[in-house]
Amino acid sequence: MFETKAPAKTTAVKATRMAMKVRSTVKSTYTWAAQAKAEGQPIAYTMIDSQYDEIIRAMGIVPIWTENYAGLCAAKRDAERFLVRSEAEGYSNVLCSYARTGIGFDSLRREIGEIPPNSPDGGMAMPDMLLGSSAICDSRYKWYQALGRYMNIPTYNIDVVTPPVDADLTEVADYYINYQLSS
Repeated sequence: MFETKAPAKTTAVKATRMAMKVRSTVKSTYTWAAQAKAEGQPIAYTMIDSQYDEIIRAMGIVPIWTENYAGLCAAKRDAERFLVRSEAEGYSNVLCSYARTGIGFDSLRREIGEIPPNSPDGGMAMPDMLLGSSAICDSRYKWYQALGRYMNIPTYNIDVVTPPVDADLTEVADYYINYQLSS
């Protein structure tokens, strides 16, 4: 008689199970921001690895990570309309798709006067400020400046200076910390 064993869990199965667990957290992020906005709390568009997330939370400002929303739109197969919209606004199709998705979303919101219908997870609440950063990639620094075309709200950017890859960080740390704090 042959003994049958249950198939071993694969990485794909584990990843799928984890994605199901994370899904409710992602969805609650946008619901929480919309509720906070309705209750009069300030909302800030911000970016992952922004250098100031804890500070703004301590100030009662609710962050919305626009790059994450672009990823959600892609995962839900609903980024194309925002990408097409940003290109119609004159943004090149070689610009980062995260930025183009966000720009297209906000351009469309401005045109129709509300969150675009059927936006994934209810869309992003209208921010009260834009908190940009140059950390990680180049397009981030200008992305929120570009959103000034669609929103009349304050925009703040922090230029995160990064030492050269071959620098001895113990030798240059003080310089970069002082530079960042004085900027």
